Amino acid sequence: GRRELVLDIAERLLPTLRAKYPERQWADRTQTVLAGQSLGGVTALMAARHAPESFGLVLSHSPSMWWTPDNRNRPNHFSAEERSWVSEHVLSAPSPAVRTHLCVGSLEGSTVPQVKQLHEKLRAAGVESHCSVYTGGHDYAWWRGALIDGLRLLPR
Repeated sequence: GRRELVLDIAERLLPTLRAKYPERQWADRTQTVLAGQSLGGVTALMAARHAPESFGLVLSHSPSMWWTPDNRNRPNHFSAEERSWVSEHVLSAPSPAVRTHLCVGSLEGSTVPQVKQLHEKLRAAGVESHCSVYTGGHDYAWWRGALIDGLRLLPR
């Protein structure tokens, strides 16, 4: 979820790959996706916040809504009623240019209402946000299907 990682991907990794492989047909911003699960889901949300010029779609599966930059929270000590630093940070500068697909497993406890609430607030802020709740927990079993579902949101 660190800003530095997102900027490194957007400002160094992507341009380096494009320069190294110029013969490839590279997607434009609207077709460029950053997907992540758990803490990677937070990183995907931070991409929408810090690098909207690089990504047109972020797929955030089971985002660790409890996470804070100072690592003071832990998942088992985070409730549905607590303020989420992740939500607050994303909502401090929402980018309508980046479509967001939030997914969470139905058995993920306090993460479920946190993700639903973030989805509603993103929509209210003018972001094209989609939210799916899959039967399951915090696991790869449904993340695979969620990735495929999210990629269907790419413009054709």
